[in-house]
Amino acid sequence: MNITTEYYWRVIAYDDQGHNSSGPLWSFKTSIYTNSPPDKPEKPSGPTSGRTGVSYSFSSSTIDSNGEPVFYMFDWDDGSTNEWVGPYDSGQTITISHVWDEKGSYAIKVKAKDIYGGESFWSDPLQISLPKSKEQHRFWFVSFILDILSERNFKNLPFLSLLSMNQ
Repeated sequence: MNITTEYYWRVIAYDDQGHNSSGPLWSFKTSIYTNSPPDKPEKPSGPTSGRTGVSYSFSSSTIDSNGEPVFYMFDWDDGSTNEWVGPYDSGQTITISHVWDEKGSYAIKVKAKDIYGGESFWSDPLQISLPKSKEQHRFWFVSFILDILSERNFKNLPFLSLLSMNQ
């Protein structure tokens, strides 16, 4: 069989009397399947600031021009990526979560691949800034409450007075 060639056939039936009957003419054309990779995924959407130690969710989608299901991989810009997740229908929006351990600014990007291995380009990045850790936020809140309480009269609550003075 040659590539991009049109083939024709017809079925002719014979009986034991020598009679025949001819069916319709059928044809098909061979071709090479050309797999196109998915389009560059949408820039991830999600929060642009946060704290370390907290899980944040990010979404993206892409179209595969062949209509094939796609897998996604996010690069979190902290030295880690998730494993390929999917497959998802072409055009379906997916959401993935991540937790950062260190303060900093990160550029999150995503790429897609189809079921035949065709990979897209990386998306445009979404910047996220993580200026505070979860622990720092808690300490700030406790300090704030103690500052408010230190301005009040502690005659009836001496243990709060002691806490306030120790800060």
